[in-house]
Amino acid sequence: MTTPVLYDPAWLPHALEPAGVRLVRSSPERLRAASFLDGREPFGEEKTSVSFAAFAEAAAAWPVKRVPSVLHVSFCGSTLLSRLLDVPGRTIVYREPAIHIALADRVSAGFPLPDVLRQTSAAFARRVGEARPIVKPTSWANALIPSWVAARAIDPVFVTMAARDFLRAVFRGGHDRIGFTMRLASHLRSLVTRAPAWLEAATGERGEPLDVAARVTLVALGAQTALMRDARATLHLSSERVIDASGIFSDPHAAGEQVASIFGLDRIDGEAAGRHAKAPGALFSRNHEQATNQAMEAHHAARFDAALRWAERTGLRFDA
Repeated sequence: MTTPVLYDPAWLPHALEPAGVRLVRSSPERLRAASFLDGREPFGEEKTSVSFAAFAEAAAAWPVKRVPSVLHVSFCGSTLLSRLLDVPGRTIVYREPAIHIALADRVSAGFPLPDVLRQTSAAFARRVGEARPIVKPTSWANALIPSWVAARAIDPVFVTMAARDFLRAVFRGGHDRIGFTMRLASHLRSLVTRAPAWLEAATGERGEPLDVAARVTLVALGAQTALMRDARATLHLSSERVIDASGIFSDPHAAGEQVASIFGLDRIDGEAAGRHAKAPGALFSRNHEQATNQAMEAHHAARFDAALRWAERTGLRFDA
C-alpha cells in the first residue's frame, strides 16, 4: 500500500517504527466503541506502515489547526467526559492513542521527535466527514504537554483532582494503579524542574512501602498539575479551562456542557452520564464508587493524612 492512505482520515497514526509510522484504518463506529486506542482493545481494520518522509509530506498538506484536547491527571473521570463529548456525526473522540505513549517515552528519555509530534497532532486534527475531532490523550502523554504547547498544536481543557481524591483513586485500584502512578512520577521527573527533588524527598523518608507510595502518588499529581499550570500560563488560558474531577462525578452532564461550550460544540451525549465510561453497555453505580472510597478511608486515612502533611512541607501544589 502506498502513501495515498495518508490522505484518508480513516487511517490513523498508531505506533512508531524504526524507519517510519505504523497506521491503522478504523471507522467512527469502532473508534466510538473502544474505550482506549492504546492497544488494550481492537479497533483497527487494517494496518500499514509509511516512512517518516512520506508521513511528513502528507502532513504538510493537512490544515494547521489546534486540536481540541482533554488533558487530564490519571483516574479523574476523563473517559466519562470524553463519552459525553462523543456525538455521532458531530464529533469523533480519539481516546488515548497509542502513538502518544511512544512519543512521550521518547521525550522522557531525552530523544524527542518534534517533527513527528507536530505531524501526528495534525493527523488527529482532521475532520472525519462533518465530525470535528477531539483528542483525549493518556495521562502518560502529559510528558508531551510542553512540546504540544511549543508547537501550538492543542486547544486544551485541563481535568484536575483534589489531592485526597487522587490518593483514594490510585489506592482504589490496588497494585496496578499504584505501580502505574509511581512509574508516571519517574516518567515526568525530567520535565518538571523540582520533580527530582520531590521524588528524592518522597522516597527518602522512613515509612512502610505504602507510605512511600502515597507520597510518590502526590509527586505524580504535582508534576502533572505543574505541567498544566505552565501550559495554561503560556497559552494565556483562563481558569474556566480547568475542570475538577469532582464535578464530573457529581454532575457529569454539567461538566460535559461546560467543556462542549469551550470547544464550541452545540450538543453532548447526555445518555453517557448514566453509563459506565469504560464499559458502555453497563450502568455506572455511584453507590459502589462511594462505598469503595469509604473503604479506602477506613484502611488508609492516617496514611493519606501523613502524605498530605508531607506534601505541604515539601511545597507541592496541585492547582492547574
